[in-house]
Amino acid sequence: MRIAALILAAAIAAPTAAGATFAANDLSCTVYTPAKPGLLATCDGPFKGPGETISIELHGSAPNQVQTIRLKFADGALPTQDIALKAEPVIDLETVGVLFMDFNFDGLEDLGVMEFLPAGANVPYKFYLFDPAQGKFVENAALSALTSPEVQTKKKQISSHWQDGAARSGHDLYEWIKGTLTLVSRVEQNYSDSGCQAKTYQNEAGKLMLKSEGVCK
Repeated sequence: MRIAALILAAAIAAPTAAGATFAANDLSCTVYTPAKPGLLATCDGPFKGPGETISIELHGSAPNQVQTIRLKFADGALPTQDIALKAEPVIDLETVGVLFMDFNFDGLEDLGVMEFLPAGANVPYKFYLFDPAQGKFVENAALSALTSPEVQTKKKQISSHWQDGAARSGHDLYEWIKGTLTLVSRVEQNYSDSGCQAKTYQNEAGKLMLKSEGVCK
């Protein structure tokens, strides 16, 4: 599923709140309008790990300046965790820019927070993987470097869709190899007055090698 394109379906639950269900993440969110003092939204859902359920609170300044993510585990199974960050995810009556799914395919949900919604196609996120040894979410720089990711759970792969100006775009395919997010292939498209040319690369011994090129399909 392409994360950047997922939408929360929202319905007004009260005069000062809107309830939203994000089916892809299996979260139920409440957006406060106007915001409660310092609290912009709360998302709750099941967690395959300690506590079985989790509450994700977005703290900051209205309308969408998030400064802290507060994570509360059911029944105090783990200590409350505060993550400090500067982000401006979409937070409105239809969409909350929070992702909660298994990004490293270890059977435990992880956290993603949209940093901001750009004018172009490259949507950035901050990603935090749940570390069962530490009992908390830890930022993963490699994942956070991806834009507009698409999680392919069955294949255990992650695609990153990107655009470099008006004439160049493509997508990269990643796999977790020995615990490291590894770029395994790339499809690049270059546009010019004469048309579109595509190049395909494969990772061979740690280097991207050109495998084919031709007209874009």
